[in-house]
Amino acid sequence: MNLIQNKINCAFETDPDPNFFYESSQHSEAISRLLYISSDRGVNIGVLTGEIGSGKTLLCKLYARSVGYSSRIVYIPSSNIPYEAILDTIIYQLSGVRKAKECNMDRYLLHNEYEKILNDYISSTGSHLIIILDECQMISTECLKNLKCLTNTQGQSSKVSLIFCGQPEFNQTLNQCPTVAQRVGLMYFLPYLKEEDIAPYISLRLNQIGKKSIIDDNAIGMIYRFSRGCPRDINKICKIAFEYMDKVETLNFSSQLIEMVINDIQQQKLCMPIQAF
Repeated sequence: MNLIQNKINCAFETDPDPNFFYESSQHSEAISRLLYISSDRGVNIGVLTGEIGSGKTLLCKLYARSVGYSSRIVYIPSSNIPYEAILDTIIYQLSGVRKAKECNMDRYLLHNEYEKILNDYISSTGSHLIIILDECQMISTECLKNLKCLTNTQGQSSKVSLIFCGQPEFNQTLNQCPTVAQRVGLMYFLPYLKEEDIAPYISLRLNQIGKKSIIDDNAIGMIYRFSRGCPRDINKICKIAFEYMDKVETLNFSSQLIEMVINDIQQQKLCMPIQAF
């Protein structure tokens, strides 16, 4: 048992933590496909998409933990940066040295540095470089076309794979770059949890902090209807509910409590100010 903290609400934080990974059939399929990229070494580009809060970043973090010793992972949390900055980040994560200033953010010079690092840290050791670009729906078509070139490693003993992770809007950008789309060897859309996943999802998270609860079937149905199975929204509801349960020292996860929490969340949404554009 992994006792993260003896505090009941920490099981439902919204930050992606692989310690709280729930392996639904959909998430199991997604991680299986990602692991195929590292084992096969022949997939140039993989694409993992899913709606907001479906657990994509959590999957990527778990995947980075799960790959074998022969793979090197570079994780870029946001793709909304220039191609030159992505190159500099790759170089830094592999070598520990920043080259952007030295190269004056020159694309040609940075790419040469990337090739040197690739040879010194990847090719010479027979490793496989896997570059994960999160929030890829924000990437530009120009940057996407340039990133394709990172997989051009013909004649080298190792391979480079790109994994794009983000919202479904990324597919529109990909369709505008047919030469990139042709290199995609694996795609998967990560759906939300099913209703039958809600109770075991909650139980697993509680078990990780050494807690248990009596879960009302009606409460589960209410959570599913409100969240549509979105893990982030489930966590939001459960965090508030279990904070209350911890305060009053009860284990009863009742439908009355969940109804109160959902009504409060809906009320807060109605009170949110409209942003000026």
